[in-house]
Amino acid sequence: MNRIKETPLIDLPRQKLFRNGPSFLTNEELIAVILGNVTKGNDVFYISKKVLS
Repeated sequence: MNRIKETPLIDLPRQKLFRNGPSFLTNEELIAVILGNVTKGNDVFYISKKVLS
């Protein structure tokens, strides 16, 4: 998965969640939605990968 800043707006996890529902998101994307803005200065996709590993 790309860095959050490199991801097109339509493919951001929160937009995908609202558009399609949680079953269409990967575990990494679901964690990214949960983490949201809590991780200022860090890439939320990087942190969600670390949480999963």
